Amino acid sequence: MYSQKARTGTSPGSKDAIDRYASRWSEQAREVPEWRDESAGKLLDLGVALTRLWSKRAVPYVQPIATQREVRLAVKDPQHERPEFTVRGIIDLVASIVVRGVPTPTVVDHKASRRRITVSDSLRSIAGPVYCAGSGVDAFDLHAGRRNLHSVDWQSVRRTIPKTEQNATLALIAKARRLMEQSVRTGDFLPNRQHHLCSRRWCAWWQVCERTNGGRVPE
Repeated sequence: MYSQKARTGTSPGSKDAIDRYASRWSEQAREVPEWRDESAGKLLDLGVALTRLWSKRAVPYVQPIATQREVRLAVKDPQHERPEFTVRGIIDLVASIVVRGVPTPTVVDHKASRRRITVSDSLRSIAGPVYCAGSGVDAFDLHAGRRNLHSVDWQSVRRTIPKTEQNATLALIAKARRLMEQSVRTGDFLPNRQHHLCSRRWCAWWQVCERTNGGRVPE
């Protein structure tokens, strides 16, 4: 929908957005073999409600400049034998967003969540500093659609990411690259069993992880 608005300058109507969402949902839902404890019909209803809310709360204030923009950053790491490497990312949206009546160039990352997004989520985002460095835009927004079993909400969390933070994040990526390369050489990879995505439901490699590292991956 933002791609359409970028071309035409006109916000899509709520009905148009909902129809497109529902059509796309129907295509993708056929690929899901098992819904487990969730109802496909209920999720569709919540998605339609969230699309309607997004059309009201976000779209009128966002003038897209580019969607799915690729960024490539040449990063220097003097501590590595190959001192330059490339960081690549895909920005969901670069847009001019009206903030207190002033159109402001902004990098936007879209999220879906069952809980409220906070500034802490933005501070934990590696994508934000990378996308800002790659686009030359310092304003970073998380636009999040939130749903629980019965209702939906939409929110925006904004912050400015200065050049110092952008450069610090790229330095951390360089350090992570050295550590990952060392793990590849030794074959030592430490599983993060404390992470909420470390589960038999979400990880396709849990059986390999148990055979390699021992212990038990939670359900």
